[in-house]
Amino acid sequence: MIGPVAGHAIGLPNLPSTQLARVHPVSGVPYTNGGTPWGNAVAGRNSFEQTVEFLHRHS
Repeated sequence: MIGPVAGHAIGLPNLPSTQLARVHPVSGVPYTNGGTPWGNAVAGRNSFEQTVEFLHRHS
């Protein structure tokens, strides 16, 4: 089960997923997109695989 541990920002696979808190580049306000490093990494990998599969089917 990935849902409860994946945050809102899903990145690309094979990139670090440990930076959970950031500072907004314009407002300077700290924020987080939630999740855990593991959950975000798994979600990133899964979403990338599904995106590639979709592109292969529809191109």
